[in-house]
Amino acid sequence: ASSIPLMLSSRIPQVVTNFRNGHTGVLSPVTLFANLLGSTARIFTTMQEAGGDIGMLASFGTSVLMNFIMFSQVILYRNATKRVIAEQKASQAKKTN
Repeated sequence: ASSIPLMLSSRIPQVVTNFRNGHTGVLSPVTLFANLLGSTARIFTTMQEAGGDIGMLASFGTSVLMNFIMFSQVILYRNATKRVIAEQKASQAKKTN
């Protein structure tokens, strides 16, 4: 449970930045999906192996929630993200020409 503030302090700013920008930049959907699956699996293993320790479940549950939000943002903002990345590449190409 003591890891919750640290995890939130790293994830909430990213979620807010994604929301404000309207895109997710270069965040990898594959990595975020793997994080989501991994934290979800940790809930089930904690229930089986640690007898459902509330502190651990709260920590992993918070992780699942934040990973789900970030993965959802990748899905919701995918078109805007593609557009922004294409614009950045075009801008960089102009600078090098």
